[in-house]
Amino acid sequence: AASRELKMLLARKTNLGERMIKRLIFASSVRNLTNDLKYSVSNHEFKELVNSFEPDQEIVFLDVREDEDLADGYLPSVNDLGATVKNIRLPILDLIELQLQPLEKYKDTHQIYCYCRSGNKSVAASRILSLHGYNTMNLHGGLRNLAPIMDLC
Repeated sequence: AASRELKMLLARKTNLGERMIKRLIFASSVRNLTNDLKYSVSNHEFKELVNSFEPDQEIVFLDVREDEDLADGYLPSVNDLGATVKNIRLPILDLIELQLQPLEKYKDTHQIYCYCRSGNKSVAASRILSLHGYNTMNLHGGLRNLAPIMDLC
């Protein structure tokens, strides 16, 4: 309750909207969340991993980008072998509010591959989810790092 009151006070005093204040708080706290992230893959490892899944396997990607970052494209919905790619979009600001319902059915059965535009938000998402018992992997450098070696939609 106190943090909600603080956000509202900041919004009134600075003429910033609540969403902008959340962004500022997120940006200042992301360093603390990312210091001990253990599972991150390079763009080449990510591409190999995605294309190694067989058609009977389901791959779960978590896109944590905000609306303004979506112009960079999307991961394909099927890999080179025909495996279905489940792309779940959950903007980072929703994720930090722990709105995890879209992910609950994958918690104990799938590894969740988190990505964003540049890799910063997805690192934080991976860390938050791992703290809540999810098995996650982060795409280091995000879609901008992946785009030169993998076709995006």
